[in-house]
Amino acid sequence: SLGRRRRGGLNPGGGFSPKAIPGLVFWADASYITGLNDGDSITTWNDLSGNGYNATQATASKKPVYKINIVNGKPIGRFDYVDDFLSTSVPHITRISAFVVGALPNNWAAFFEYGATGIINSGYSMYQEDGFIWQLKPTDALVRATTANGISSAFKIFTGMHDGINLTTYINGAAGTSAAVGNPGNTLTTLYVGIRGDAISYPLGGDIATLIIYNSVLSASSRQRLERYLSTRYGIALP
Repeated sequence: SLGRRRRGGLNPGGGFSPKAIPGLVFWADASYITGLNDGDSITTWNDLSGNGYNATQATASKKPVYKINIVNGKPIGRFDYVDDFLSTSVPHITRISAFVVGALPNNWAAFFEYGATGIINSGYSMYQEDGFIWQLKPTDALVRATTANGISSAFKIFTGMHDGINLTTYINGAAGTSAAVGNPGNTLTTLYVGIRGDAISYPLGGDIATLIIYNSVLSASSRQRLERYLSTRYGIALP
């Protein structure tokens, strides 16, 4: 389509695409939302991975808002810090690499939780609670990997990885702490975007430009390649 050609297909940034890295499960990028004007509600945020896990919200009052020209000239999804969120069904994941380009200007707010429907602390979570937290709850153990306080209106690249043993965080390519943890004890089937897994707690008061999830642990070179791509695309400096 003409709109897709104007945006450079699914290879923005000079030919590289997150699809070039194996294991891509979900990829939402606000630049590929079509048919909306600035300030319109987002009913469906399409999954660009090819897997068809489009994130949706049917309730009008809970829909995030599409805003144009916010980060490096690109649009975002804006969540209201009250009850906005999207959700989609996804397969069980035991290894994960997750990347968010977003802004977290408020505390006690979640980018996503990937877990069991309606239950908080059920799986992988990426959120802000007096520090940026990448969390997994396998069986009855709650384990967190944290890094510097993420509260800021500035857009950052947030990365969380779990290799089956360790959770590791990064902000703008700089590593935070790691925490030893086992595999998820639950069958994880729902991705909540902009809120925790009960669809009530920690609503996001902030913006998401893109969310990318792999069902594998990326090598250091692949992680850095993707972070460089996001750095260039969104004008975010890396160390």
